[in-house]
Amino acid sequence: MDPVTGLGLAASVIQIVTFGIQTVEACGQMYQQGSISEYSSLDDRTGYLANLTMSLQQSLQPSSGAQSRALAKEEEDLVVLARKCQGCAEKLQKELRKLQTQPHASALHAIRKTARAIWKRKTIEKLHQELLAYRSTLETSLLSRLSQRFDVQGILIDKSFANLDTNLKHLVTCLANSQTSLAKLVVQESEKTRDRIDRLQKFQIDERRYREIVDILSYPDISARQVQIDHQFDGIENSYDWIFDEPQTRPSLSSDRTTPQEQGPLWDDFARWLKSGHGVYWINGKAGSGKSTLMNYICTHKRRVELLKEWCSTRRLLTPMFFFWNSGSLLQKSIDGLLRSLIHQMIEECRELIGCLINDSLRTWGTRRLTDILFNLLAQSQTPLAVCIFIDGLDEFEGSSDIVLEMITKLANQTNVKVCVSSRPLLAYEEAFSRKPSLKLQDLTLESIQKYAELKLSNPIRERFSLDSNNGHEAEGLLDKIVRRADGVFIWAVIAIRDVREGLREMADMNELAEMIESLPGELDDLFMGMLKRIKPAYQRDATKFLQIVLYSRLLDFELYSPPFEMDLCTLHFSHSQRELRDTPFIYYEVSTRELVAACRTLKTRLLSHTAGLLELTPSNKGHQLYGTRQDLDPVLFVKINFLHKTVRDFLLNNAAAKSRLDLIGLTEAQVRLCIARGILAQVAHFSQEYVGTLDVWPNPVYPAFLASLQHISQTERLLGSSQAKLMRSLDFATFARAYHVSDKPDWFPIEAFLIENSGETMDLVGMAAAGYARNDLLD
Repeated sequence: MDPVTGLGLAASVIQIVTFGIQTVEACGQMYQQGSISEYSSLDDRTGYLANLTMSLQQSLQPSSGAQSRALAKEEEDLVVLARKCQGCAEKLQKELRKLQTQPHASALHAIRKTARAIWKRKTIEKLHQELLAYRSTLETSLLSRLSQRFDVQGILIDKSFANLDTNLKHLVTCLANSQTSLAKLVVQESEKTRDRIDRLQKFQIDERRYREIVDILSYPDISARQVQIDHQFDGIENSYDWIFDEPQTRPSLSSDRTTPQEQGPLWDDFARWLKSGHGVYWINGKAGSGKSTLMNYICTHKRRVELLKEWCSTRRLLTPMFFFWNSGSLLQKSIDGLLRSLIHQMIEECRELIGCLINDSLRTWGTRRLTDILFNLLAQSQTPLAVCIFIDGLDEFEGSSDIVLEMITKLANQTNVKVCVSSRPLLAYEEAFSRKPSLKLQDLTLESIQKYAELKLSNPIRERFSLDSNNGHEAEGLLDKIVRRADGVFIWAVIAIRDVREGLREMADMNELAEMIESLPGELDDLFMGMLKRIKPAYQRDATKFLQIVLYSRLLDFELYSPPFEMDLCTLHFSHSQRELRDTPFIYYEVSTRELVAACRTLKTRLLSHTAGLLELTPSNKGHQLYGTRQDLDPVLFVKINFLHKTVRDFLLNNAAAKSRLDLIGLTEAQVRLCIARGILAQVAHFSQEYVGTLDVWPNPVYPAFLASLQHISQTERLLGSSQAKLMRSLDFATFARAYHVSDKPDWFPIEAFLIENSGETMDLVGMAAAGYARNDLLD
């Protein structure tokens, strides 16, 4: 064996032994800490060990087979030791791979890895002892004998020394100086390897921590309100561009009240506030004037960022936003939801901030801790920030206005933070923001409403009338009347324009159309009550049930972390068809898909004719929450149902006369919720007929459907003060919901609250009743 080959083999053995010992000791530290999260850091060690093993195998190849001459004793000992090290390294790799976790692995998967690690501890400890013995053999005698055999002193002074690789040079130099400690021989390479692994481990830890934090902060409808905001002025060019322009001035009358004069701007300069302002900017307006639409326009327009860049200078610009929504889940109308959303967006926009949260406990994130985290992120100096926060719908916050105002004040007082908010002009917000830069939206939407009226009515009027100079003037007056009476409230204009279009179809003349507009109540509540009263007597029972189902479908007193289950024609059909309003066993009456499509087509017509325009239908462009994007199903099944505007929902909930009317004609809230729960279960049963066998996918679409049903059942029990035990016990998943799959559920699914296991296979629902069951009883 020539000296270079022999020393190269020795270098490979030294690296295998040293790195193997370090890896086994790292495993020992993990055992002591008892944390499975560190096992993913073994991935890089396993890969590096595989590379070392391959290098050793290549070094052994010249020593295998017939040799040109017999090996010396030292060389034979080295080859034998190298083969033992190779076997030991391969065993260690095998054990390490068993401990590696997969990306996004479930908690159950991690637990299994932990159990396997404990079970295999003795195997790895045995490998550790073998590696320590090999190190002792090298250090005590073999390396000294090899240095003499290969004349390392001669190699050191030979001119060919300069051609050796770095590791081999280091080994020859150390042996020439009688250094046989492996710690000395591989110090340079091990430090490089350790640095590399440390960096990768830190990256992996940061990445895992990032995913953990983002997942814990996120909730299914974190951006649902912004997505659902009506694009009220779609098709009207430049409808909101004025917000970034220099404010116009408002006309006023002189002291004799006859001569127009210019007096002050119509609004405080929003663009200037973005570029150089501080504190709070308040967008206020009447209900239905389009505040949320304007906020959404601002938050999605590139001009916002361009202007803010002048303010942020060299600091990192972040623009988190939050849209309060009192029709949504608890987190969509609470301080916790606001805080979680803001932190979530800041970390996603600036991942460097994750370092501020590395040592934070996820289990202690209540309101106070979330507040501390947000302000710590804002105040940290590692990544200087300039943060402009946009918060819509302060008046939709559920709780005292003092709470949300205190939070906004505290945020705006930070030197690197400013806040744009919107709300109705309620007294609390008037007092808080009266001296802040602001705008009153209903004073600024007249031109947009004018354009919208022209867009919707010009062609129908032209088709209905042969316009000449006389009736052309009347047509202009009709449009002006709509704009004047709307008084900046866009939803009022929408309803008025819809009534005029209906009048045109019924061949009304100009005078009748004008009278129709004048007769509409000016206040939204009065307008909506008039629409309710216009429902024909024969339609009132079903119309009221339609309205109640849509009203209560998202209104829940408690929240489970599940995606929202939206109301569509398919779900409404199953819910409206329920006739059993007591605690009885669930019975699914099979319906074919053809029959279901026909029923939904009929329901669509009935909704439009029965509810006087209070409900609107919109096609779904993202598939169905349960059936997905199946091309073989008619899209009519997935048409979404919403109120014409959120003010309609507020009217039905809060107007005493409206509530009394619904209660008199319709069902009780408990009965409506029971219809919704049974309807969703019936829909799941139909879905299971489409998917024979097990649907082993995640996210399994059945989960959110069941969760939605269970929440409504639980709410029914709370309202009645009694359980729905017969219903709950009748729901046998194994027989009527074949698409349900129970393996490896993610942590957020609160299965222990609702399910028990029978014979290791069948999952049956049991009542989470307000009276009759305790949580522990469910698990016995």
